[in-house]
Parts: sequence; C-alpha cells; structure tokens
Amino acid sequence: MFSRARRETGHGGPRVKSDRRRPSSKAVVGVEPLEGRMLLSYLVVVKNGKVIPVHVANARLYEPLYSNGLAFKKQPHFYPYYTGPKTPSLNGVSATAVVSGNRVTDGTLTLSGTVAGPIIANPKNASQEAIYTFAIDAGGAAKTGPFPGRRNISYDTVVVAKLLTSKDGGNSYYVQQNNATINNPLAATTIALSPSSTKIQKDTITITVPLTLVTKSTSTATSTSGTAQSTTTTTTTTNTIQSTGKAIDQWNVDFFTRFPSAHGSGKNGYHSIASFTPENTMFQVYIQHLTPLRAT
Repeated sequence: MFSRARRETGHGGPRVKSDRRRPSSKAVVGVEPLEGRMLLSYLVVVKNGKVIPVHVANARLYEPLYSNGLAFKKQPHFYPYYTGPKTPSLNGVSATAVVSGNRVTDGTLTLSGTVAGPIIANPKNASQEAIYTFAIDAGGAAKTGPFPGRRNISYDTVVVAKLLTSKDGGNSYYVQQNNATINNPLAATTIALSPSSTKIQKDTITITVPLTLVTKSTSTATSTSGTAQSTTTTTTTTNTIQSTGKAIDQWNVDFFTRFPSAHGSGKNGYHSIASFTPENTMFQVYIQHLTPLRAT
C-alpha cells in the first residue's frame, strides 16, 4: 500500500544529497503516517489494482478514476457536537456504494452502512429510534457542507431510512433531492422507497435504490358520437437520483447516523447527528456493471 499526499510547502521537497546509499536488500516500502484517526478513512483502487489510502480532504479535489466504493474508519467514534445518547447502533464504522445493472432499465445503487452495534429494525420505544442517511453529491453540491467541522461533506441528494416507533410514524424510506447550494431538502422531490428496498442484518443496513422509475398512464378518448373509443398508454421513465453535473461513476457518498432529536435528548440540526463515515470527506461509488457507463 502506498500513500498519496498533497505536495505543498514543506511536503515532498527535494531530497538532501548524500553519497550514502541504502543496500537494496534493506529497502522497504511503507505507508506515510496520516492524521491520527483519519487514517484509511477513504480508499480508492488505481489502475494496477492496488488499494491506496488517500489524504483526507475534499473528495472532489482528489477525484480518482476508479473507486472500490468502500469507506471505513480506523476506530468508531461520535461526532463531537452530538448531544444525544451514544449507543453503538449510531456509531458508524464503514460504508459501501455500488452501482450495477442497466442505467435505463434495471440499474440500482446499493448503499450499505455498518455501525458498532446491532440495529433495531422495529423500535419499541423512542430511545431505540434511529435515522440512517446516505448523503450523495451528484456534482452540484455546495462547496462547503452544512456541518461544523465537516466542511468537505456536502451533498445534493439523500437516501434515508427512518426507523421510528409506530407512535412517531413508523418506519419510512425515501430519496430526496436537496437545494444544491445550501444542502436543504426540496420536499417536492421526495420519492418514497418500498420497505423491501431496505434490509437490516445485525449491525448493517442496506438500501437498494432503483436508478430509474417507470410509470404508465392510460387515457381514453371518446368520439363525438359517443360510440368509438381509443385508449392510449404512455410510459414515462425518470431518474430516481438526478445528476447535477457529474456522471454516475463520479458520484460521492457519505453515511451518517442521526438520533431523532424531537424527544428532548438532543438539540435539533447538527446536534442530532451521531457519526459520519468517512469522518471528514466522501467516497466515490463503485461501478460494478453499468450500461451505458456514463449516462446521466
């Protein structure tokens, strides 16, 4: 494994000349140290198939040609501004994002997030509730994210699984497009997902989002005589997640957990967010199979 770091002042400068040479038999290849807990928080796959750790920074600035669609943290920990209960089911560990199928007919984006403890699929009380969100930057997100200390996490679409008690509305799953400049929801663009789209296995939640939705509408026309009729069926195909400037193989993702703050155990807004995965950047989706590849 090799590290890739920015070459700035004081980093990666010219070597000091020396006549001494290390014997080839003792030469080693190591990994440059990255910042503490951020180490290995974002991975990519380069052309030769080797996985390398990438400097923690804005994913758009260090956009790779290929990605393995994987992000994980060296050690699970909570967002420092979080004021809710610190339960393992809200402490993010890793995440994945994989695109497969045909972009126009049967393509899917499969998102998974793993936390430090079992996820309660059907909460019995408010303390067991949780909201799991996959934030997506499809190209048009704001330059700076809305969360203090996490400026590199910005998005224009969210895929959400709300796991609530029946008293608080029950479980719901949806895709929602945001105002690309301020990361705020646009309620008119909310698309509900089927409960079957979400699977929970112990400490991992997986949401499969169809890339396109096909709707059919039928209209019937009657002649002036009132006897002859003709029926017309119209098929409409729309993208569930709209591209906002980037091809699908350049979309970036972050997985964050939230405790519903309406129950008085945390303030609204970013104080209800328990953890981010990756911690301070986003990771690129992996294209497993997609035809056509760069359709948006």
